[in-house]
Amino acid sequence: MSIDLQALKDEINTNLVSMSYLAFTEANDVANAVVINNSDGANPRTVNFDTVDTAAIRGATTFNAFDGLTAAETDWFSWLTQNGEIPVNDDTLENLAGIGGNSKWAVSDRPTMEPRMVALMQFTGSRAQEIKDTLGASVVTPADIRDARLLP
Repeated sequence: MSIDLQALKDEINTNLVSMSYLAFTEANDVANAVVINNSDGANPRTVNFDTVDTAAIRGATTFNAFDGLTAAETDWFSWLTQNGEIPVNDDTLENLAGIGGNSKWAVSDRPTMEPRMVALMQFTGSRAQEIKDTLGASVVTPADIRDARLLP
């Protein structure tokens, strides 16, 4: 899959310009690629994994957390984790990791369970990884930056 140069140009013209990076020279193309690909610098991003291993979810679940689920939640959890992988999406992030709302875990178990689930579903990554579905790539090269800024 090749990178979507128009999406990259939009990224350059919005986020990079707002961060005071400009893409007018070859040296800046290199600097901008470093900024977009940087996963541990001044602008780290929280990135979702595409999928999460259901065995890892089960392994991270404590007895008390599972025991604290209602019968319907226990059925849902068992159904959800019966196969090898599930997508990381808004539903799994909210119901298991508590992102965007309260997780299904009992209130007393949330301080233990939510961080465990977050660690299975998200990582600190780069802007390129964060918008890889938009860009069509998780790494941006200086040549990609050059080609994008040359678009009309």
